[in-house]
Order: sequence, then structure tokens, then C-alpha cells
Amino acid sequence: IYTGEDTLSLHDALPISGAAGRRRTHHQKPRRRRISKGHRSAGKKRQRRPPESENEAITIGYGRQAVVNSKNVENMMETDTIAAIATPLGTAGVGLIRVSGPLAPELAERIFRPAHPNCAWQSHHLYHGDIVSPDGKSVLDEVLATLMRKPHSFTGEDVLEISCHGNPLILQTILEQLLELGCRPARPGEFSERAFLHGRMDLSQAEALAALISAQSAKALQIELSQMKGSLTRRIDELRSLLIDALASMEAAIDFAEDVPEKEIPAVSGQMLRAAAGMELLLSTYRQARLFTEGLRVEIGRAHV
Repeated sequence: IYTGEDTLSLHDALPISGAAGRRRTHHQKPRRRRISKGHRSAGKKRQRRPPESENEAITIGYGRQAVVNSKNVENMMETDTIAAIATPLGTAGVGLIRVSGPLAPELAERIFRPAHPNCAWQSHHLYHGDIVSPDGKSVLDEVLATLMRKPHSFTGEDVLEISCHGNPLILQTILEQLLELGCRPARPGEFSERAFLHGRMDLSQAEALAALISAQSAKALQIELSQMKGSLTRRIDELRSLLIDALASMEAAIDFAEDVPEKEIPAVSGQMLRAAAGMELLLSTYRQARLFTEGLRVEIGRAHV
């Protein structure tokens, strides 16, 4: 699945489930089955019952679903804690380090020394203090720290954000301290990946987020921001609802054709025409929006006559 910043392959996370996926250890002997005479037939093999599926459907946006293994969805929503520098490399006035995972509240208490002793760590509150080494003997930087508790955070997990001075040496030192305390470096796009897996955004919003970061014009910013806030998802959901209503009316008319008079059978042509017109209108905006987001290539040279 393309999430804009990173690629998540659901097929790679689908091992064989059920009996076919179990491996026999070296000390286990193969099981023998007794076959009665009634089951024996020359030239015919006994059909095996397919293993029970552990797969389930998850919503991937636009009203669509993907079938994935339920156990591996839990594995993709990893229980480890990730950390990364969230601001671009280079010297700046302010730098940001983001931490996401179950260790975020504990890390906040271990490396942050508040300027005021009554630090209650309320969610989405900004606290002023110092980042200190794990032994508490040295101060790394004076910072502002925010703890955003799940599920009301960008990733849907406990998130700690540390705003420090934008010196690369300071940022790297704080990040190394977090890694020593149990975090691991985040993969490119992993914060957005976790937001998607926890239902904080769908695929269209994740793609819009990546495009918003790299937008080159004010109009492109406006388009991507609108899509990130769900404008495209809402329009597609409206069209999907029209088609679902039309399908339900058609199935009801077929199932109860003998009981319902012909005059009372609802006409679904109007709903389908509205859905088709809405899809045509939506498709017609693609070319224009692409010009704003990707630009226009113009070849300059001598004219061929």
C-alpha cells in the first residue's frame, strides 16, 4: 500500500495460516490416519478440508477493504517505541524529536526535568524544562516537551515531542539517549504508517500529506490540505452510498417481486445516473489538479514548420 512516504506491503505479511502454516519440529513424528474401508477408493484422493482462515478485512480508504491476516495486522502495529528527528537536517533555531509507542510516557519522566515540580504530564500540554542524561548528572538542552496520549495523537499511540534548539549535535545527542533507553530508529514514513494502521488517516490522506510537504505552489498547498482533511474521501463515500442504495433497491425488487406491486418498485436509474455524473465530475478535476501539484513541462526550442 502506498502511504505517500513509505510503502507497506500487505502481501509480505501474509504467512500461510492454519494447518498448512504449522511447521513440524524435529522431535515430532508424522501423524498417521486410519482410513476405513468406506473411504478407500481406487484412483481417488481424499480431499483435505481447507484450513480455517485467520484473514480479515481492513479499510484502506475510498470505502475499499484489503484482506490481511489478523495476527499480522497486530504485528504491523508494532509494540516497540520509535524515535526520529522530525525536522530537516541542518542548523536552525528549533529542532523537533518525535517519539511514538508505549514507552513514550516513561521516557518523558526519565529524561525530562521540568522547570516546575508540579508536572502532571497532561495530554497535549506544553512543559518547559531540561533534557538530562539517564543518570541525571548532565543537562543536554533546555526544551519544551509535549506528551500526547493515545488515541488522540498523530499515530494513535502515546507520542512524545521534544522541541529543542536546532543544533544537529544537540538533536543527535538527545536521539542517541532515547535509543539507549529502549527506542529504535523510525523507518522513513513509519509515523504515517502507524497513523494509517491505527485508523487515524486513510490512504488518500496519507498521500495528500506527502504531497503537502513537497508542494511547490500555493494552489497545490490548498488542494493537498483539503484532501488531507478528507474532502476526497467524503466525495467518494457519497458516490459509494448512492450505489449501495441502488443495489439494495434492486435486490429488494428482485426478492419481493411477487409481493410488491410494480408501481411501488423504486426506480434506481436516477441514483445510478447521479453516481455516474459525480464520478465523471470527480475524474474531470484530475488533470487540472495535476497541473498544480506536479507542474507543466514545457519544451523550449526552435519551432518545426
